Amino acid sequence: MSYFSSPPVPFTSHREPGAKWKPEIWDRNLPQKGFITDFVYATRGIESPTNFCAWTAVFLISSLLKRDAWLKWFPGVLYPNLYILFVAPPRICPKSTPIVLCEKYVYRKAMGCITDPVLRKMKELNTIHSRATMEALYTKLVPQVVAVPIGNEYKNLKLGSKLCIMASEFSTFLGRAQYSIGLVDKLTDWYDCKDEDDSHTVSGGPVNLEDIYVTILGGTTFDGLKLSIPPEALKGGFISRLILVINRKKTREFPFPIEIPGAPSFDELGQRLAWILEFAQGEYTFSEEAKDAYEIWYHTFTERLQSGHFGEMDRSRMDTNVLKLSVIMCVQRYSLERVISKEDFEDAVRLIESSVDPEENPLEDVGTSVYERIFLSVLKKFQKLSVGDKITYRTVLRSVSPEKKGGNSLHVQMSISQLMGDGRILAYSGSNLLERLSFSSNETYEWRGEE
Repeated sequence: MSYFSSPPVPFTSHREPGAKWKPEIWDRNLPQKGFITDFVYATRGIESPTNFCAWTAVFLISSLLKRDAWLKWFPGVLYPNLYILFVAPPRICPKSTPIVLCEKYVYRKAMGCITDPVLRKMKELNTIHSRATMEALYTKLVPQVVAVPIGNEYKNLKLGSKLCIMASEFSTFLGRAQYSIGLVDKLTDWYDCKDEDDSHTVSGGPVNLEDIYVTILGGTTFDGLKLSIPPEALKGGFISRLILVINRKKTREFPFPIEIPGAPSFDELGQRLAWILEFAQGEYTFSEEAKDAYEIWYHTFTERLQSGHFGEMDRSRMDTNVLKLSVIMCVQRYSLERVISKEDFEDAVRLIESSVDPEENPLEDVGTSVYERIFLSVLKKFQKLSVGDKITYRTVLRSVSPEKKGGNSLHVQMSISQLMGDGRILAYSGSNLLERLSFSSNETYEWRGEE
């Protein structure tokens, strides 16, 4: 029995004069009013930026829908599971706070609001928060048969291979340890929600998985991302399935987190989430308008993909993520109809395309050595100059920040020496042309260009 006799009415965010919170520029990317905007409204008083809060709400719905809601997709179906990763500088944009709020308060309240014991058991999350071996992951995914009390009787309920990975320190969860290579391959494979999978554990026992449904929400820093992602992840399709949500600057500042007057409480959000889980079941389809809009977008997307518009960043499965997210956009607005509107689709596209700058590739240094990473940074610094421009050694050293890339000043000096040897720069001490580098702070370099 739902707490609501009719679909919940979304809150309208209202800022009273003198309120301590304020809207953000990114708010223009928010979807139609529904559970996501309600959650964003409730979290306006914490320092996590709007985009992290919105995507946390997306992830919570994605994880709880499981295989109970799907999009018809010939010849099978698409399930709305997503892999999401928050990337931000340390301590600047809190990444784990909205994740904790969702799990500790909203999810637990929702479970308490579901009165049907079978549905409640089906919607329980099988979570993992820290680093785990492949064998441990397989153990967590083994289908279970549980006895659910219904009145004076018990019903045997078979739970499929469901896993919700919430790793606030994703670089710890997915390290470059040798076994992580196999882990990346499996996570890539499980994204497609296979009906069956099998493997053998280290101890030799067979593991049979059924009705797989895996979701991921992680957080990391830019350096943690580059230093922890195995190079193999770039080649096998894992990155193309991963939605990177990037925030480089602080958008809010609250020495003490505050509760926003007029916003929904976390208990209220839990009740609304429970309503969604009761009614968001079955097959979802695109309206004719949404189909037309998707077809136009899809042709543009494939043209951009083939032309190299996205640079080196693998976004080859953006279309699949858009389709999955379209289901969630329909669900989140408390809709009883399982028809994805044109607006739902447009919301999904806007959310994904605003998650990262299309010209940015935060993974460009993955798989390179420390020296290679620093050399590329030094080279890019010079490439921003016009031919004939000069720059001091001190400026190059400060701009490259080699310590953040796992190196030191010697790597910068080696890079400058290589550029000089290639004839791409000239070195000066005052007005005197140098044949040998001293790397004094005021030593200057003239950019000669690539030829």
